[in-house]
Amino acid sequence: MKRIARNIQASLALVTCLSSQAPSQAETPESIAEKIRKEYSDGNKDIALKLAAKGIKKHPEDYTLLTIRGRIYEEENQHTKAENDYTNVLSKNKTDAGIYHRRGVVRFFQLKFTDSLADFDKFIEMVPSQEPYHWQRGLVHYYAGKYKAGRKQFEVHQTVNSQDVENAVWHYLCIAKTDGTKKAEDNFIKITSDRRVPLKQIHALFAGKGTEQQVLDAIIAGNPNANALTRNQFYGHLYLGLYFEAQNNTNKAAKYIALAAKGHESHGYMGQVARVHHEWLKQKAKIKQTKKN
Repeated sequence: MKRIARNIQASLALVTCLSSQAPSQAETPESIAEKIRKEYSDGNKDIALKLAAKGIKKHPEDYTLLTIRGRIYEEENQHTKAENDYTNVLSKNKTDAGIYHRRGVVRFFQLKFTDSLADFDKFIEMVPSQEPYHWQRGLVHYYAGKYKAGRKQFEVHQTVNSQDVENAVWHYLCIAKTDGTKKAEDNFIKITSDRRVPLKQIHALFAGKGTEQQVLDAIIAGNPNANALTRNQFYGHLYLGLYFEAQNNTNKAAKYIALAAKGHESHGYMGQVARVHHEWLKQKAKIKQTKKN
């Protein structure tokens, strides 16, 4: 989704965590942090992690280095390790709202929806001004089966991000779960200025005014370059999958979600959402098959 919540992300970014440190003597947590930052920025991930491990062992009561290592693990998609570090940070400092947010993110990426939502709720409790921006929380509401709360989250997000087709779609999906697709269509949020391809056609599809083929045609219209085509395909496949899921067409839903999940690493947060959804569908299918047997 559009990065309207950049103020959340920016305040928690690795560079910010490190660059704010004042110059200090060698082997202090601050000086170790500077070394980690340099090595990781230079692409030396393994060296950065070794420095972090040594620093954490040398300064067991310091939580700055744990935070930094957690961010590296998160960036490297090692979500379990990131969660462990964030949990250790919170055991030392329960007042860091940002760590609740970050742990909520990596828990979501591991399909720990209830735990993720608890962290996001704690973050909002500590920083209530951020609630309108926290669309990630709305996504977790959906996966946790809390559709009315999800609808509310996407409605409040609309007040700060009024032209995002993705927000309108997730709002639709929450209503469809509780009141059916007709009610969702009747309450579908009108969007006029989202220029991302093929979001215009996706919006028309969910509004009952477009077709699957129009979305597929828009993906390749104008002979996009390789990068643009990959991006178009990702968003088209993800939201076609979600549309057909809402329409109870499980075969098409699974097909398109699987396509979106393939190569998800290059699509940021929503790429992870596609992967999570794909794994979630597989989990549900496995449970269904087990019950049949």
